[in-house]
Amino acid sequence: MLYPIQNNTRNKLDISGIWDFRIDPDGVGEAEGWANGLAASRPIAVPGSWNEQYEDLFGYLDLAWYVTTVTVPSSWQGQRIFIRVGSACYYGTVYVNGVKVGSHEGGHLPFAFEISGHIRWDQANVIAISVENELKPTRVPSGNMNSMMGMFASTPRTTFDFYPFAGLHRPVVLYSTPQTHIEDVTVVTDIHGAGGSVKVTVRLNDDVAGSGAVRLTGGDTRIEAGLNFVDGKAETTLIVPNARFWSDQDPYLYDLAVEAAGVESPRPFDDQYSLKVGIRTIAVQGGQILLNGQPVQMNGFGRHEDFIASGKGLNLPLMVKDYQLMRWTGANSYRTSHYPYSEEEMQLADREGFL
Repeated sequence: MLYPIQNNTRNKLDISGIWDFRIDPDGVGEAEGWANGLAASRPIAVPGSWNEQYEDLFGYLDLAWYVTTVTVPSSWQGQRIFIRVGSACYYGTVYVNGVKVGSHEGGHLPFAFEISGHIRWDQANVIAISVENELKPTRVPSGNMNSMMGMFASTPRTTFDFYPFAGLHRPVVLYSTPQTHIEDVTVVTDIHGAGGSVKVTVRLNDDVAGSGAVRLTGGDTRIEAGLNFVDGKAETTLIVPNARFWSDQDPYLYDLAVEAAGVESPRPFDDQYSLKVGIRTIAVQGGQILLNGQPVQMNGFGRHEDFIASGKGLNLPLMVKDYQLMRWTGANSYRTSHYPYSEEEMQLADREGFL
């Protein structure tokens, strides 16, 4: 799943902000049409945990509803339109204009649904997301396993040592792509003496033929190679002489741009995608961690995303402050504590030189 970006062929609209909110302890919201709007709602910040925003909701982990409205730009017509939720803990269901478009189980990871056929143009669209965070033995991490907890039982009863915050914890965005588009980009880097290699595999959403290009730039470096798509897939390897390797001491990132175009699919297509790339290798050998073939000493912390008011919600100022505080102590690493962190967190680690 590619991180949404805005460029000449793609659009992105972040619809995070203050949404309408209402808890649904009796599970009546869907039957009563809450997906079309909430009566007796109260404001809630997205992203954020509802447990930290309202005192009476600190211990509430059951069903709740989020609703907002958005007008989709008319210039998006003709493209494929998706809604992407960065994280809904733990089970999220998305509705567009009252129609259920999909559900996702599992917190801390993004999910997306295509909503092209549900958009109302030139008027407001109602976006609703129901979220429930009931603790169950079958969920990851598991909860309510009372017989196994014994003297270590917590409140609420979990098998993990952090609070199970609930809600929409990362941004909710709408994004668009061409009908035929770049669906996935896989980058694998290696080093060879003073040089590096960047293997790029690109997959389209359709099994079609086409051509394209991959371009790596940074400093005085500009390396480009063509792509030949067969059945929607293309691959190439860029050789980078005298490469500047990414490390905790020098977290250098190159810019990688990918282009794809074709005329033989059911319709002509043209798409572009770009991302940051660090040329590096990681290995474990003889009890040592090797970064670019050299032992690296890991100094750092175990971290959680929790914070006052935002709970486990994405908190960009806190991220920036945390990284600078860690660097001030001499840290070059941290442990992600029990669950996948946000993509924004990983991007900042790449930029700031944290393992």
